[in-house]
Amino acid sequence: MALYDASMDKDHNAFLARMSHELRTPLNAIIGYSEMITEDLEFGDIDPDDLKMSMEKILGASRRLLGQVQSILDLTQLEAGKYEVITELIDVQQVVERVRALAAPIAAENGNALVIQIDPKLPAITADKRMIEAILSNLVQNACKFTKKGMVQLDIVPNGFFVLFKIVDNGIGMTERQITNSFSPFAQADTSSVRQYDGSGVGLAVCKGFAELMGGGIVVESSPGNGAKVFVRIPRIVQLLDKNDDWDTEDDPTIYGR
Repeated sequence: MALYDASMDKDHNAFLARMSHELRTPLNAIIGYSEMITEDLEFGDIDPDDLKMSMEKILGASRRLLGQVQSILDLTQLEAGKYEVITELIDVQQVVERVRALAAPIAAENGNALVIQIDPKLPAITADKRMIEAILSNLVQNACKFTKKGMVQLDIVPNGFFVLFKIVDNGIGMTERQITNSFSPFAQADTSSVRQYDGSGVGLAVCKGFAELMGGGIVVESSPGNGAKVFVRIPRIVQLLDKNDDWDTEDDPTIYGR
C-alpha cells in the first residue's frame, strides 16, 4: 500500500496556482485591449497609432499565452514518454530569426539589448527543429524576463561532435539552490521574491527534457546579482539508436540513447 505524500500534493497545488496566474495574465491583457478597441470603434474615435499599439499588445500577449500552453502540453508528453524525436537538416538562421521575433518584445519591454551571434564556421545541424526552437525560445525569453535594462546574448558555436548554444544575461542571477531547482516543473527560481517576474518553470523543465532526448544536456552557471550563463550542448547530428541495432555507442558520443 502506497503511503500518502502530502508534500507532493503541496507541490502540485503550488504548480497549478502558479500556472493559473501565468495563463490569466496574458488573457487579461488580450481581453483588456480588445475591449478598448471595441469601445473606440463603437464611438468612431480611434487613432491609427493607438490601434496599432493595442494590436501589438494583443499579439504579444497571445504569443505568450500560446507559449505557456505549448510548454504544458510538451511537459505532459515528456513525462508520459510519448515525445518522438524527428530529425531533419536545420536552417539555423531561420530558427534564430523565429527566436528573435518571439523574444524581442520582452527584451524591449524590459529595456534590454538582444544580441544573437552564429559562428560562420558552424557546420550543418541535423536534429529535431521544433525541439531546438523551443529550447532557444524558452531560454532566451526567460533571460529577457529576468533582466532589466541589460543585455541578453545567444551565441551558437561548433563544439566537436556537438553544437553549443550559450545564453548569457546580466540579470538578477540565481543561488546554487535555485539552480538546482530551476529545471523542476514544480518550481520557479523563487516563489516569493521573483513573483514580480513572469514564469512558471515549465519551460525550463521542457528544455532539459528536449536536450536529453536528443542526446545533449544543459548546464547553468549563476550567482545572485551577477546574471546567468546557460550552456546547451546538442549533437551536431542527432542519431536515433534503434534498439535492434548492435551499435557501439562508446565509439560515437552523439548517438542518442547512450
